[in-house]
Amino acid sequence: MSVRCTEVGDARATWCRSQQSIRILQVHKAAGALLIATGPATAPDLANMREWFPELTPLWDAVRHQFWSHAAWVDSAG
Repeated sequence: MSVRCTEVGDARATWCRSQQSIRILQVHKAAGALLIATGPATAPDLANMREWFPELTPLWDAVRHQFWSHAAWVDSAG
């Protein structure tokens, strides 16, 4: 499992790929305040996080972009 971190403004998401979905492991906001922390087996997917924290839409968009950019690079590499 490859864990990644994406930051936008004062929010940071730690996430991983689980089969065909993006699982959010942790979300920190402003000065390290923890909004959510969970393990890979119970981590919510990106769609859930969009519903639960719509105010973080720019962060979720950046996570999705990073995920697909990496997926495209891996596919083209072979």
